[in-house]
Amino acid sequence: MNRALLHDEIGPCRFDTLACVPIIPQRSTKMAQVKEDVIRMIERLPDDAGVADIMAELYFRMKVERGLKELDEGKGIPQAVARDRLKQWLS
Repeated sequence: MNRALLHDEIGPCRFDTLACVPIIPQRSTKMAQVKEDVIRMIERLPDDAGVADIMAELYFRMKVERGLKELDEGKGIPQAVARDRLKQWLS
C-alpha cells in the first residue's frame, strides 16, 4: 500500500502495524483532540525518549483503546474463559 497515495486520497491516518489496515480517525474536533492527546503523551515521556519509544507508546495506547471499545460493544470474553486460556498457554 502506498502511504503517500493513501494520505492524498483520505488524509492522514494511522496504521495498525500488524495488519497494515488504515485506522482513520473522524475529522473535526476529534482530530484536534487526538493531536492534543499525542502531544501530552510525548511531553510526559523522558527527555531521552526516541522515535521508537514514541511509536511503542502510541501502539500500546491504540491497542488499549481498541480493547476498551470492544468491551463496550460486548465483544469481550468472560473472566473464567480468559483464565482457562491463560492456564493452557502457560502450561
